[in-house]
Amino acid sequence: MGRIISILNQKGGVGKTTSTYNLATCLAKLNYKVLMIDLDPQGSLTLMTGNDPMAFDNTIMDIFERKNINDCINNLPINNLSFIPCNIKLSKFERTILRTSFLKSAISKIGFDYDYIFIDCPPSLGMLTLNALTASDYIIAPVETTPLSVFALDDLMDTVNELQDTDNPNLKFAGVIATKYASNTKLDNEMLNDLKRKYNVLGIIKNSVDAKKGIEDGLPCVEISPNSSIAKSYKEISENLINII
Repeated sequence: MGRIISILNQKGGVGKTTSTYNLATCLAKLNYKVLMIDLDPQGSLTLMTGNDPMAFDNTIMDIFERKNINDCINNLPINNLSFIPCNIKLSKFERTILRTSFLKSAISKIGFDYDYIFIDCPPSLGMLTLNALTASDYIIAPVETTPLSVFALDDLMDTVNELQDTDNPNLKFAGVIATKYASNTKLDNEMLNDLKRKYNVLGIIKNSVDAKKGIEDGLPCVEISPNSSIAKSYKEISENLINII
């Protein structure tokens, strides 16, 4: 069974989708078979891959309607990398989801086909996210080096502890990725040091325009700007992940 990793922070704009796409691509380029699941009704991951979220006949919503998960999987031009799209329709559908085990059940049918499955979670702790956490082996939290983003981790950790006591006792918190870090500001350094004291910091992604490169082409930074500091950081994080999860 492949390792299932939720990329999660209930605060938006911290780099969840960017981290998902870049880490998944790095592992795919290391010849691991990787699946990305877009679980955010905003469809950010689907958009980032260069696709129109409304153009798909089958999306993650169909899985919650008990349709075949294989019909929802799409290949990408990057070898070994596939994804399941999402769009805004899932937002209205979320309120009808009554169980936290739907996604886990669906993934179990294809889990042995992949080495890694990344779930790009919505910026909330609702039923979609609870489904992701129930299905996952690990959580990685991208955290912007600002007070609001760092403080939001407290709520996330409370949810993780609850899930460990109930629906998923095997769920592990792998660590955080410090994002949008500006090394020349006092506040960013204070927040980074705070993160290092409390959590396992998997890597640091500096604030840079390179993070946005390639979006128009549907490619992650590690593909479009492989020599950038951001690409090198994501490559290092992905290589470390192989050893710890």
